[in-house]
Amino acid sequence: MIFKEDLAAVIVLYHPVISDLLNVISVIEPTIARIYLIDNTPETSASLLAYSKTNNAIRYIPLNGNRGIAAAQNIGFREIKSEGRYKYVFQFDQDSCPDQDMITELCNGYDALVEMDLPVGVIGPISLNKDTNEQYKLSDNSRDYVMSGIMEKSELMSSGSLISLKTLEGVGLMEEELFIDGVDSEWCWRAIAKGYKCFIHEKAVLNHKLGEGDRKLLGISIAISSQFRTYYQFRNFIILAGRKYVPTQWKIKNGFKFLVKLFYYPIFLKGGRVYAKNIARGIRDGIAYRKAKNYIDLTVKY
Repeated sequence: MIFKEDLAAVIVLYHPVISDLLNVISVIEPTIARIYLIDNTPETSASLLAYSKTNNAIRYIPLNGNRGIAAAQNIGFREIKSEGRYKYVFQFDQDSCPDQDMITELCNGYDALVEMDLPVGVIGPISLNKDTNEQYKLSDNSRDYVMSGIMEKSELMSSGSLISLKTLEGVGLMEEELFIDGVDSEWCWRAIAKGYKCFIHEKAVLNHKLGEGDRKLLGISIAISSQFRTYYQFRNFIILAGRKYVPTQWKIKNGFKFLVKLFYYPIFLKGGRVYAKNIARGIRDGIAYRKAKNYIDLTVKY
């Protein structure tokens, strides 16, 4: 049974809208004992620092520079581990807001899966687009139910997900060299390769927004990424495509997607020349990384 005193949360920040962040905190604080705000923003937030000093449930950790989502998550995990009192951790992005009962549903789902003697790696919610209320689709479109409302998946987004600290010790922390894109999926695939299973609970809902929105091309919806993230998307695709534990379905589907983006971004988007440069750099650096080292053993201790 998972209780409030077993739970901590990590929220990764980057130039957060304070009012939106406080709204997220107000939703999760009643059911989570400790919330760590790991801030990748270059400047320390005076308001968040002051807020953390008046709320014992909040710990604000400014990194004074963007070290990437994976590094920020790992810093949060290590801090939680060092406290020595928590067993599970929820992960959130600053622009994700859970439904009121999301945390309770995921905890109950986790307990039910353990009762079935399943090796739970991570369990997460379904994610709805804040603007359209449509569900985000993952590369894994299968609907393999293990019980009512809970499906086994090969990957899920980290935001809103629940992991035990014991599982983190077995699988390893997030891969910091990926920086941002593919971090959550890579961890899931690594967990599966080590014998764990990943799940999505349909009764748990997270409201979220990815990227810069979508565009239509010949009736096909294309997610638009920022120029900054485009570099990491192309680089990390090349890195992950060379790993045996990464699903072939993901490699094929994303290979096609990035082939489309290779031509679409530079031609049809504002700032196309910058997109082209970032794509070229991403491809170059991804190939260089694979030549240097194709896999890092991330089964590290805290």
